[in-house]
Amino acid sequence: MSDALLTMIHQHARLLKELEVVNRALIQDSHKLARVSRNGAAKVGTALPRGSKRRSWYERGEAIELMKKLATKPIAQADLVRAMAAKKPKYKTLSTADQKRFQSATYQAIANAIGAKKLFAGKDGLVRSVR
Repeated sequence: MSDALLTMIHQHARLLKELEVVNRALIQDSHKLARVSRNGAAKVGTALPRGSKRRSWYERGEAIELMKKLATKPIAQADLVRAMAAKKPKYKTLSTADQKRFQSATYQAIANAIGAKKLFAGKDGLVRSVR
């Protein structure tokens, strides 16, 4: 065998050993991250990173009630988001990034309300609180 081929075989063996070490480390880390909840279901990586906090834009049930009040007549989703933002006094004090997060959460709340049959979407794309 040539020297080049022997060198490649040795490098291959060395790389396989390094990959084995890395795989063992990854498996150990994944076991550390896995937590078992009270009902026995495994949850992986559910904790928030340090320094971050969960943003709660609406109290429980507040978004639905606000949507029902604002969408008594057919209204576009974008207009509903703007109207909901206008009803929240803290919206104006948010940074641009947080305003985008608020809007995204509001669009998601609208989608959830439509899915839960609390709001109704027409074929024209407008939403309303009553059929």
